[in-house]
Amino acid sequence: MTNAVAAHRGRVAAWAVLLTICASFTAWHIAFVSLASYDDEGYMMWTVKNFIDGHALYDQVATVYGPFYYLYESCALFLTGAPVGSDSLRLVSDFFWVAAALLAFVLAYRATRSLILAAAVHLIAFRAMVAIGEAPVHPQEACIFFLLALGCAFFVANHTLRMLILGAVAGAIATSKVNLGVFVLVALTVGITYAQRPGWWRNFACVCVSLAALPLPAVLIWNRRTDTWAVLYGVLVVLSVSAVLFTVSRTPWKSCLGPRDAALAAAAFAATAAAICCFPLVHGSTLYALFEWLIIIPQKEYGQAWAMPANIHPIAIAWAILGLCTAWYAGTRRVVDGWVAVLKVAFGAGVVFLCATDRYGGLLNFATPFLWLVATRPLAPNSPAGQNHQDSFAFLALLGVFQSLYAYPVAGAQVALLGVLMIVIAGITSWDGLQWIEARLAAMSRHEISSRLSIGARTAAAILLAGLNLAYAWEAHRNYRERAPLNLPGAGHVRVEASMAATLQTIVARINASCGTLITEPGLFSFHLWTGKPSPHGIDHQVWMALVDDRAQAAVVSEIAGDPRACVVYQQQVVDLWTGGSNVSGKPMVRFIRDNFRTVYESNGYRLLMRK
Repeated sequence: MTNAVAAHRGRVAAWAVLLTICASFTAWHIAFVSLASYDDEGYMMWTVKNFIDGHALYDQVATVYGPFYYLYESCALFLTGAPVGSDSLRLVSDFFWVAAALLAFVLAYRATRSLILAAAVHLIAFRAMVAIGEAPVHPQEACIFFLLALGCAFFVANHTLRMLILGAVAGAIATSKVNLGVFVLVALTVGITYAQRPGWWRNFACVCVSLAALPLPAVLIWNRRTDTWAVLYGVLVVLSVSAVLFTVSRTPWKSCLGPRDAALAAAAFAATAAAICCFPLVHGSTLYALFEWLIIIPQKEYGQAWAMPANIHPIAIAWAILGLCTAWYAGTRRVVDGWVAVLKVAFGAGVVFLCATDRYGGLLNFATPFLWLVATRPLAPNSPAGQNHQDSFAFLALLGVFQSLYAYPVAGAQVALLGVLMIVIAGITSWDGLQWIEARLAAMSRHEISSRLSIGARTAAAILLAGLNLAYAWEAHRNYRERAPLNLPGAGHVRVEASMAATLQTIVARINASCGTLITEPGLFSFHLWTGKPSPHGIDHQVWMALVDDRAQAAVVSEIAGDPRACVVYQQQVVDLWTGGSNVSGKPMVRFIRDNFRTVYESNGYRLLMRK
């Protein structure tokens, strides 16, 4: 190893360490200054606690999330000896947040060999993942980490090792969130098929997988085909997938994978998924319950009960048609390199603008139809992008476009998180365009002047990025200091608005003083963790008002009717969120609460009810 190479690797390591330290500081202060009213965190912590207390996942613990989530949360709690609570599990979320941002840095650097570009991608991707801090303790924290790990695996040179990593990581994703696992499998299947050795059977297989993958968005939204937003969403993704499929079909693949490579990836996927699924099985779960809660119930109940629409503007459809047409013109060489370079740079600039203005929903509309740009012909033959990575870029385009389906049916924090991979892709794409433009400008001007300008621009960019990271960290710290401590069990480090802290502390104090059984409508399980009060058997859903059938609700009524110290915590806005504003007043449990409880305290949207 030469001194120059060693020095460069030292700079890369130094950047990575400094960015990680700054990100860790920022992530901690953001993660501990939020408390979402819909209380996904409380529900997830409640299921983790019940599992650790010895209840079997899926048979006795109601959850639609995969076993890998409970595996890594259990390991974290076991290694630290910490109890289940916000103070412990939010640190796990912080770990995935910081580690995912580091992977974004590694992926961007591996594709471009530019420290400045990689540092910029790290900062923008880290900000986009703020949803992990605002809605912590959720399986999507691991999913975004593994999506970026897949991107890094595309650049592994050894075919065998690459296939094993791809299969294993896909298995981890599928056992965290099944829907995202399906999208990842589709992207990998298409990519591995196109990367096979040339031949008639390869061409036939490519046609088959493309025709099978193209209608996936339509199949996904079929049950909501009467909803305008769902139709727009499906059309947008179908057009975007078409553009990517056309581009990768024109890619001169160099990998030349064989059936053995595909078999290795499939075996690694199956082995990883099977090993992770054994974790709940050896702790008392049944295979039938695991299949029912991970496959049947999400499609039968959760998928039909409600959805949070993705905001797809009708203009986005015209934009997607333009993207498909441009992909065809670029793929058939009807667009000269100069215009492709300008388009790549403009794509990156547009993504930066949307992220800088916190319009992550715009990425779904604007960026998805042009993700094919990363796979179209590399423009700078002397850059890393123009040498050996074109196959990797094709895989990135496929993964990026299919993971955009993750916003269905709940377009909440998922919208910002699916934008993270798009941010990395935009960074790589714009860098390729800039390399082409820089090469042309250097040829037109004196090389010495061009070199000095380039060094000055990079130095200024480094200083700017360092300042932005420090400013973001300082803002997070200042915001944390201005909030009031929650000071509730398991949440000693959490801070919220002073009025909200007083409200929650008052409710918890009254429950501890006067209540026996605690009911929350909807399921706000943080209150059970804060008070130690049990929840009635069967009320183990956030949306129990709609998803628990009448017979089960009637059984709960019989159970609590004899408890004169039963209490209810009620949050109307969250009930409306989960039920979509539908009328659930006729449900046995809901009717029992209305008829037999009265409000004794109300503040900040929360109401504490006791028996009349």
